[in-house]
This record gives sequence, structure tokens and C-alpha cells, in this order.
Amino acid sequence: MERETKKRISELRGQGLGYKRIAAELGISKASVASFCKRNAVGKDESSVAVCRECGARMAASKGHPNKRFCSPECRARYWKEHRAEIGRKAYREFACPVCGKTARVYGKPKQKYCSFRCYLKARYGGRPNG
Repeated sequence: MERETKKRISELRGQGLGYKRIAAELGISKASVASFCKRNAVGKDESSVAVCRECGARMAASKGHPNKRFCSPECRARYWKEHRAEIGRKAYREFACPVCGKTARVYGKPKQKYCSFRCYLKARYGGRPNG
């Protein structure tokens, strides 16, 4: 695509025209216009620029991560440490321990059978003393 065409696409997109109309006016395909605009963030207003949820830093969307919420792993960790209630944990499981009968609740361990290491040792070794 020529430099003049790119410049004209940017101008027309800035005026609020859609991909189809720009393509018809310039005599190129709608897909070419859309691709150019998305790659170069043409026509995006300030409200569509992402802002870090933790520190408020402005972030540009990258090709692999168009919906980034945090500017760095440190900000992400800090945010979720402070907002634990917002984490939608759905992998909790309750079960009865086969050794002591106590009800235990675990997160993300589908094969866990015992409520504690002590109950595991009782089941495994029959409560025998070490040695």
C-alpha cells in the first residue's frame, strides 16, 4: 500500500467514515482498509486506550494481547493480592476424609482423599510408629 493511500485512509477514518465507504472511495478492498486501521490503531479515540487497573499507567494494545488489564506482572500480582474477593474461584470441592471422617474443603485438587498429611500416613502405614 502506498504512503498516500495510508495517509488518506487515516484522514477519512479520522472524519468518522467506515471501512466500506473508505474502500469504495479509494478503490481498494474493505479488508485492506480494516487491516491497516487495526494494525496502526487508526481512528481509535482516547477512551479506547487501555489503562492499568492497579497503577493507572496507559498501555497500548499489542497484537497478542488486545485486552490487557495490567501493565506488568508486578501490578497484576499487587492488584489481585488486594482484591481477593473478586477472584471467581470455582474449583472448590468438599469431601469426607476416609480416615477420620472430617469434612475437608480443597481448591483445585481433584484427587485429594485425605484431610491432612497425618491422615494420609495413618491410611498408608496403619498408624505404626516410625522405624
